Amino acid sequence: MKQSKTEIIVLIIILVVSQPFITSLIVDNDVIVNSIVLVGTILSIVIAYHLLKVYINKYSHTNQTIIKKNLLLKSEMNRMKEASKYNCLFYEHLVDEPFSKLSDSVENLIGVDKEEFKKNFERYNGGALFNGIFDKVKRFEKAGLKVPVYKTKLFTNEGETIWLRVHEVPIYDNNNKLEKVWGIAYKTLEKSYTKFLAESEYHTKYKTLLNITNDAVFLMKNDRFVDCNTKALEMFGASLNQLILYTPFNYRFSPKIQPNGKASQEEAIDKIKKAYKGQPQSFDWTHLRLKGDAFNAKVNLKAVTVQGEKVLFATIKDTSAVIELKEELETISRLNKIAFFESPRPLLKHDKDGGILEVNQSFLTTFNTTEENCLNKKYFEFFDNEALLNLVYKAQKNNKSESSITEIKQLDSEIALTVFIKAIPIFYRDFYDGGIILIEEKTENKLLKQRLNRKEKELRDILKYSTDMIYKYNVKASSYEYVSQSVFDLFGYSSKEFIGFNAEELKSLLHPKELRRANSLITKLMPEFETNQQVNVCNIVHKDGRVRRIRDVFYYTRSIDNGEACVIGFVSDITDDLDTQVALTRGKSILKTIAESQEFGVIVIFDFKIAYVNTYVERMMACNVSDLLNVESLFVFADEGEKERLKKTYIGNLSKSNKPFEMTYWVKNTLGEYIYLSCVYKKLAGNINHIYVSTKNITQDLIDEYHQTKSEDLKATLTKYLKSF
Repeated sequence: MKQSKTEIIVLIIILVVSQPFITSLIVDNDVIVNSIVLVGTILSIVIAYHLLKVYINKYSHTNQTIIKKNLLLKSEMNRMKEASKYNCLFYEHLVDEPFSKLSDSVENLIGVDKEEFKKNFERYNGGALFNGIFDKVKRFEKAGLKVPVYKTKLFTNEGETIWLRVHEVPIYDNNNKLEKVWGIAYKTLEKSYTKFLAESEYHTKYKTLLNITNDAVFLMKNDRFVDCNTKALEMFGASLNQLILYTPFNYRFSPKIQPNGKASQEEAIDKIKKAYKGQPQSFDWTHLRLKGDAFNAKVNLKAVTVQGEKVLFATIKDTSAVIELKEELETISRLNKIAFFESPRPLLKHDKDGGILEVNQSFLTTFNTTEENCLNKKYFEFFDNEALLNLVYKAQKNNKSESSITEIKQLDSEIALTVFIKAIPIFYRDFYDGGIILIEEKTENKLLKQRLNRKEKELRDILKYSTDMIYKYNVKASSYEYVSQSVFDLFGYSSKEFIGFNAEELKSLLHPKELRRANSLITKLMPEFETNQQVNVCNIVHKDGRVRRIRDVFYYTRSIDNGEACVIGFVSDITDDLDTQVALTRGKSILKTIAESQEFGVIVIFDFKIAYVNTYVERMMACNVSDLLNVESLFVFADEGEKERLKKTYIGNLSKSNKPFEMTYWVKNTLGEYIYLSCVYKKLAGNINHIYVSTKNITQDLIDEYHQTKSEDLKATLTKYLKSF
């Protein structure tokens, strides 16, 4: 609003000033000339107005920038003024007036009042804070840099030297011209404290800490940091200005709550108070780096007197790496013990004098002894063999493992064994600390190798002469890795030919009626949780055209070589199986005669597929026999949401026992009508692959039950499935 008023006033002035000039240009009775003069005048006024507006905006923006800049600087200096309470010196310089303002703390630092210091500041080396300051500030401002912090010294009234760390800030007027410089000089105890240490009983201990320690070292006044070493800055990832005059429990450097559940501020103040009372403190603490990441630390606090002033000497050790290293060493130690005691090779651990410290189970088994018998002896008292003693000595001398093959026997035995011995020395801080002896019986290995060769030959014979086709199928690659020779009898192809078949060629081996489930038969996908035996029964076509019925029994596992998912399977020809023949040939006519005389449905299931149904079932389901064959059971005609539940119940009941069991459920026939069935399932001769089922439509029984009981649940069920109801 203020800017708008200014523009209006300036516009009026332009109009007033230009009015006589415009009047002088007007020509009587000449409309064209007068119009041109008027248009030119208006354009001149508009251009003047916009130029004026641009100038005002630029001036206003520059002014606002200066105001914001000075506000930020003043905010920073407010913290500096507050800091003067902590033995710091605050001052202000004008271009022609050094120390135009000066804090009262000068008397505490120098020992003279403000007026004396202003009048004779050169006597106290105050010129180091004023001389050339404005030129220096301008140079840094021109380069776009902040004025750096620097160190200087002042002399006290008694002639002593004190060292100051100085931070200076330039202040600008509304014309962006350097007007004054504000500064704060805070006393650093670096020089005087080193002198103090040299003269005190703490000289050796604390001077070493300050100069070469890998720990952060702080000096604290009350509860605030007033000085620190370089390691402290590195540890917290901060500059000196970002640390000094802050408390250790400030939110930048400590979380609000410590791991013990106590508030950081309360806990820290309690430790600081106790330290000031002469009780040195040592405790664990969680600190924060300036970026916010936490680290574990060990903190020590001790009150000391420096130049008559009581301060706290604090050391902070970053223990994060130590804790991680300790955990890693514990893990390594645990793994070493596991490796030692679980090793299949006989191992003996001894000390530097030869005393047996530990033996593993393989050692006890190999030498038929007990742990108590071993631990009371030295290893050269247990074995009668000078070569072993020489080998251990050689390993110690050369500081490396040594091995050899020799004969060895226990002192209490006459049996000599041919063994491989390896002596492994252990050194701790360059001193011999004992070792580990590995003793592997070569006689045993030879016998084992012979037995293994026999087993391998037996396995090869089994694979070669087995009537079952044995195979290994890689799930990830979707291909067969191994197929035994009996594949030729089953399919008429060699192992090499069968392994080389692709998916389409494998499907071509199936009987045409199996093509609906070809993918599930050929591609064996690893189930998420399935680990039990799986069975597939199907018809295949031999190379010579004969139709054969096979059973594929397989297991999911993982390859020993690479851990990949694989399937191990056994395929048998069951075309001539006695039970199958009885069920499918001789018994079929007998079964049909009996089943057709029943007033209920009869179903026979072989290998989890319906093989026979009587006429009752055909009428009930309103379909042909061919529509029912090769499905698992009638529950496949249930609603989608029910199928999986009924299948799990069915499989579960079959697996539990050989007793008959009943299941009732709704199915939909081919006419779209819902029927409520009662099905009683019974294993034939206890065989889970041969099931006899008697079934009946009991929908009317359910309706009669409702009319008798008036059950709301029955009403809801019948209403859901029966439209007529």
